[in-house]
Amino acid sequence: MPDPILYLKASISAFVASAMIVLAFRLVVRSSVHSIAAVTCVLAVSVGLATGYSVLQFSWTWPPANSLNRFLTIVLPATLILELMTGISGGRKTVSQRLSGRKNNLPETRCVLGAWALARVLCIVLRFALYASVGRILLHGSVYLDGASSGNIDAWTFAQTIAIFGGSLGGLIAVWSLLCRLAESSASGSIALSLVMVVQCTGLATMMAGYIKGGAAAFPLAAAVAGTSLLAQGCCGLDKRCLQGTIGIGVIGLFSLLSIGHYFGQLTSLRAFVLFLTPLLCWIGELPRLRSKPPWQRSAMRLIAVTIPVAAVLYFAKRDFDRKMGPLLAASTSPHTGLHVSSGSN
Repeated sequence: MPDPILYLKASISAFVASAMIVLAFRLVVRSSVHSIAAVTCVLAVSVGLATGYSVLQFSWTWPPANSLNRFLTIVLPATLILELMTGISGGRKTVSQRLSGRKNNLPETRCVLGAWALARVLCIVLRFALYASVGRILLHGSVYLDGASSGNIDAWTFAQTIAIFGGSLGGLIAVWSLLCRLAESSASGSIALSLVMVVQCTGLATMMAGYIKGGAAAFPLAAAVAGTSLLAQGCCGLDKRCLQGTIGIGVIGLFSLLSIGHYFGQLTSLRAFVLFLTPLLCWIGELPRLRSKPPWQRSAMRLIAVTIPVAAVLYFAKRDFDRKMGPLLAASTSPHTGLHVSSGSN
């Protein structure tokens, strides 16, 4: 049975751990915090995730036995490493400014900036490779990839496989690029918090769809991103790019959890599709009539816009859960049936 107290402990632990990392970097580096803000945020999310999943006692077995294990041991670590590399390579502008102040160092400047440019290209290639392979990694060994010749009615044909994985790649690139572009010109904190709301909703909807452990994986992710985002706005608020790595982690995490809930739970394709696109409603703050509003009002409008579809998905998920499980739960607790539900059952 679900343990709300355990989920709360995991969420609080992840939130506090990620927030403390951001605060610690702020206290230690002080004036230079903006030059390493993106790296700091990625490290904070990493520590928060490790803390939260440890509280949940999720296994880190190798080789991973199922989709959730592959998310925890392959997809998530690869995403954290990628965003960490991107954050480090993003310091090219700072390095360029420092070198430009020196004289007689033209060869050195060209060499260093060339290395930074190569690192940026490498990060782009790795991002494309990760986004192209994440769906295949999560579905490895599943009935969907058995091939149509296996006789399994759930198996995809070659054309279906290409279409689904190609669509996943296009969707990931589109959502990530649009959110990061928005974060460059607006308050990135509200974008990250919008992702937190959608990730948490995905976890709850997945639980109500029948995959409790898969839904529970969303709690540390949402809490770690929330703790990092809230503290980063106070410590690194002048750097609009500091949360781009956090947004990248949130997008990959959201896609992975939706895939797990849909293909291995009973989360409907419509709800998964709606939840994945919901963060794009943050662009509502860029409408002509809202662009002139104060930043806090635009952030509030983004959060309100995201809340509406999130609340709708939760409403319909709860309605379906009550319809399917209500009679069973009522029968199991009825004194006339002789049945009971053990508090330790899974």
